[in-house]
Formats: sequence, structure tokens, C-alpha cells
Amino acid sequence: MQVLAVGISRSGTDSLREALHILRVNHTHYGFDTILPPSSLEAIYKLLQKKYTTAIKTGATKKLTAEDFDTVLLNSVGVSDLFAAEFAPELIEAYPNAKVILNVRHDLDEWQSSV
Repeated sequence: MQVLAVGISRSGTDSLREALHILRVNHTHYGFDTILPPSSLEAIYKLLQKKYTTAIKTGATKKLTAEDFDTVLLNSVGVSDLFAAEFAPELIEAYPNAKVILNVRHDLDEWQSSV
């Protein structure tokens, strides 16, 4: 994993993905990859369960590893959009050598309107 773009959706995540492709960071996992193929939804659901189910029961989260994320990210060398935002701290810990980009929208009202 080379790049973790951990900003939320509608903060330039698709433009950032395109820029990463121009810079030869191929393949960057993006929101569309979350639903295509549908089987990745099951893998994401399992990651969410691992992250939150333990926290609800014990107050502590289970550590997610690169191996856990690789079930969803497969051959991606970058990740952007909602998946990256949801798992930002865990991704940063799992891939310590990756560059981290936090993309933001400065105008929250404009961001809300874009959603």
C-alpha cells in the first residue's frame, strides 16, 4: 500500500483518485470498488463487525491488520473515499509506510449541499 487518502466522500476523493492514477498509483480503491463486485460488501461488513462488535461488548476494538484489509483492497496500492475515511486510524496502523493524505472541504455548508 502506497497511499491512504482518508478524507470523507465529496471532498475531492474522485479527483484525487484520478490524480493518483496519473502519477501511476494504480489501482486506487475507491467507492465504486465497494459495491462492484457485491462480494466485497460482505468482506467490508466483516471488517466493520470486527471493528465495532468487540467495542460494543468490551469497550476495546480488535486490531485490524493489513491481512484483514487485503481481503477488500486486493491488489490496490492506494485507497480513497468512504472506506478509507471509515477505517483511517486502522489503515494508517496497518500500512505504516504508506503516505497519508487528508483531503477536506473547507466550507461545510457547501459540502452538505454536494451530498
